[in-house]
Amino acid sequence: MFAKSQISRVAIAVAMSVGMATSAMAQETSSSVRGTITGPNGNPAPGSVITITHVPSGSTKTVTVGEEGSFNVSGLRVGGPYTIAVDSQQFKDATYEDISLSLGKPFQIDVQLDSGENVETIVVSASTSSLLAFNNVRGPAANFSQEQIENSPAINRAITDIVRIDPRIYVSEGNDDGDTIQCAGKNRRFNSFTVDGVRMDDIFGLSDTGLPTNRFPFSFDALEQVSVELAPFDVVYGGFSACTINSVIKSGSNEVHGSVFYDYTDDSLRGDSLEGEDIVWPEYEEKRYGLTIGGPLIKDKLFFFAAYEKLEGADVYEGGVVGSGAANASDFVTQSQLDEIISIAQNLYQYDPGAVPTDLQKGDEKYLIKLDWNINANHRSSLTYINSEDFNTTDSSFYDVQLESNLYREAKELSSLSASVYSDWNDYFSTEVRFTSLSVDNDNAPLFGTDFANIGVLIDGDRAVTMGGDVFRQNNRVEYGVDTFAIKGNYYLDDGSTITAGIERETIDVFNLFGRYSESEIIFDSIDDFRAGIPSSFEYENAATGDVNDVAGAWEYSTNTLYAQYDFEPLDMLRLVVGLRYDEYDTSDTPTRNPLFEEDYGFSNAQTLDGVSLLQPRVSFTYDLADDIILRGGLGLYSGGNPAVWLTNSFVRTGGKTFATDDAGLEEGQSLFDVPHSGAEEGRPSSAGWGIPTAAYNEVNSNLGSFSEFADVNYLDPDFDMPSEWKLSLGTTHTLTDDISASFDILLSQSNDALMVKRGDLDPVVDANGNQVLTEQGLPAYESNRIESYVVTNASEDAFSYILSAGFAGQHDNGISWTLGYAYSDAEDVQGLVSSQAESNYQRTARRDAQGELAATSNYNIEHRLTGTLTYSHELISGFNTRFSMFAVYQSGEVYSLTEDGTGLYARRGPLGELTEDGLVLVSGAERNGEEGPSWAKVDLKVTQDLPGIMEGHKASAFIVIDNFTNLLNDDWGVLEEQDGNYQFSEVGDTPFVKQNASVYEIRFGVEYKF
Repeated sequence: MFAKSQISRVAIAVAMSVGMATSAMAQETSSSVRGTITGPNGNPAPGSVITITHVPSGSTKTVTVGEEGSFNVSGLRVGGPYTIAVDSQQFKDATYEDISLSLGKPFQIDVQLDSGENVETIVVSASTSSLLAFNNVRGPAANFSQEQIENSPAINRAITDIVRIDPRIYVSEGNDDGDTIQCAGKNRRFNSFTVDGVRMDDIFGLSDTGLPTNRFPFSFDALEQVSVELAPFDVVYGGFSACTINSVIKSGSNEVHGSVFYDYTDDSLRGDSLEGEDIVWPEYEEKRYGLTIGGPLIKDKLFFFAAYEKLEGADVYEGGVVGSGAANASDFVTQSQLDEIISIAQNLYQYDPGAVPTDLQKGDEKYLIKLDWNINANHRSSLTYINSEDFNTTDSSFYDVQLESNLYREAKELSSLSASVYSDWNDYFSTEVRFTSLSVDNDNAPLFGTDFANIGVLIDGDRAVTMGGDVFRQNNRVEYGVDTFAIKGNYYLDDGSTITAGIERETIDVFNLFGRYSESEIIFDSIDDFRAGIPSSFEYENAATGDVNDVAGAWEYSTNTLYAQYDFEPLDMLRLVVGLRYDEYDTSDTPTRNPLFEEDYGFSNAQTLDGVSLLQPRVSFTYDLADDIILRGGLGLYSGGNPAVWLTNSFVRTGGKTFATDDAGLEEGQSLFDVPHSGAEEGRPSSAGWGIPTAAYNEVNSNLGSFSEFADVNYLDPDFDMPSEWKLSLGTTHTLTDDISASFDILLSQSNDALMVKRGDLDPVVDANGNQVLTEQGLPAYESNRIESYVVTNASEDAFSYILSAGFAGQHDNGISWTLGYAYSDAEDVQGLVSSQAESNYQRTARRDAQGELAATSNYNIEHRLTGTLTYSHELISGFNTRFSMFAVYQSGEVYSLTEDGTGLYARRGPLGELTEDGLVLVSGAERNGEEGPSWAKVDLKVTQDLPGIMEGHKASAFIVIDNFTNLLNDDWGVLEEQDGNYQFSEVGDTPFVKQNASVYEIRFGVEYKF
């Protein structure tokens, strides 16, 4: 059997490789144990009885070893501790204690029984046994235990604080709307995130965080384990092409246990200077508190775990007038000019636009409950319910100064339910049946209501001040639901191999109301023009009925999945897994058919995913090259993570739902105060800002029951294929000493039929010789010969990416544990897909050819990333531990493109069109994302002091978390500089912007009590 020293070396090699090369299944919610039992001479020991006991709940599973000495037990709770007992009628019994199981990973235990009078019990500590199954790891991944979650300097109490330890996972902290997880240089929209089997990624595709909520959707203290997989080769994985992130919730046990916490910060606990410049923070405070409790409802039978957490806080508005001391203070809008604009709005437009914001209120309240039921020795079930309600007050303006009325509240409510039943029908066959349901309601409402136009005032040609509802949130609501039913079966053969097969059906139901410009946008070239009511620009868009709800898109589609795989050992120490996964999409809903489009294009705009399918082959291996070296690798095809919003656009932008006009019906120099208005809400003045100029209102209404040849149409390519990505991975882990391990991985990927958005109506302009004509700027010229359209299609160009990573980890008897990781990334994409709208996805691509396809550096690539963690525990006070935990990162800057102000123009039906948005035409000779911003380095720190509890077995603690401790030491350190905007483009001569919120230090104090 395993000698104790052999177990330690193998286990430590894996347990300390956290963030480098461990494994967990995103679609898994449980763990398993498998192995072989042999006698003293190495022959199989059939008939041996294996009893696996989950100590906290007292539940047991028993299986008899087969003729070839192998056994398999699945459907086990994640974590532990477990006891594994081997009872033999021929040889000496053996018992392994204090074992912890990891999510989705078979715990491999191969035991050679002894016929002598040796010690019967081998004690294996949980810290080293938790990853004994390392020889089953096949791809680059990261797995984080409960202990690591609790010790991390998690300033946000979110999963982002954990997964950033892996150097291949970049968490973008410069995004004011929330930290974003980007895996191996890929778009966040291609990630998947599951909780106890419930898919909780941003399925619709609007969130900057990649989650369906503004913040982490349940209590941080409820996390049992977290894992990230970049290339899992088991066929149970699906619904992503970047990475899959999974978390599992704690469970109750036979002992009542729980915790209570409180933490606090305010404006006085943030850095007040950056690079020698003082910062003036508005007064605010933020507090979080919560509790967890778990225990038995029926001892040994039925258990519960519940968690609650609440946030009351604020973000900071960084804008302001000249001299205000704000982080992003205007360099040309003065206080007197702002006062004049506000006075005009109040006295002439009868509208109070509010003042310059100070803090931006935010909050959340979330709770969950989990039930675990040991039905009998062979059947177990679990039920998890999560509810989260949160909101942010958000600013999103291109104007120097934004008034309160232009802010909007992004309120999100999430409810989810997951029910699973795990069954062992005999020693050879087990099943898991799972049902999950998720609903999300996302309401984006202007802070001062939806009854007034968005007004912008320019000063000397620059966007100066804005007020009224943001044009994209004037009527904006998303609701969606996701229901999943899955059945998986495992059949275990006597030779230790396993056949796995399953079927799943996921149904997504979407409602999307996007009434942009439904209250109109009015722009004035000067304060005087604002006073006179003479606009330079006007835009209004609505349903022809005048009811904005009629512009909504609603549809439903399903993904049907079949998979099967064979896990076997063809040679000693070599294990292979081969499998196939098949996904097919179906829907009975279609967009409204536009006859004008069909006449122009020769096919219908009412294309859908119905019938689109993809077969995904996968193969992987692990090989024990030596006692201290394991090789692993695999090749597989993956698909998913394409958000529903890109397809929902086809149901909204049909050319017959929404109609727009930029004509307010004014004569040259005529004032809005001199024309009639219509459509004002009841009780509001029928005047400028409150209503729509009657001429514009009637123009939109005149389209009732018709289609417009000037309205752009979004459609799906009739020949659309499901985008996918090939992933090839090779890696190895070395046990350097009993205390230190190292791992190395290479991951190569290539896109296949990558999704992109193009103009469907553009044709090249060619000369008499058939050569494409160039514009005055030297850009390829195009013309529009059909109704303007944007098509979701496949790129013919493939993008190639590779990432090299190395990880080292140590755990020492003196209380020190550490990790060190490095990743080099060279990732490409064909289109950044930075937006939820087809039009802006098309426009926001830096290029010189309006329709060109060219693989280039990905918008999300971080070339070099170095991370490290250090934890030290010592009794500074006798009997009470003091723990120091540190996270450090050094990384390359974000990429951006050198672009020019000018735009390439092309003729189209109706008004003049543009190649891209202003400033997004590549400088001649420049490459897309060919530039790199300044690098960034910082250190986060957490110090925890244990304190006595009120009762025996209780424990109190006080802690302090310092985000960007580097900046606390020196205000020149830890400064993050990035190009502004989520697509990282820059005009020639621009310099990166300092991201103040991410650059200054922040301190939180807290207390916790565990029982």
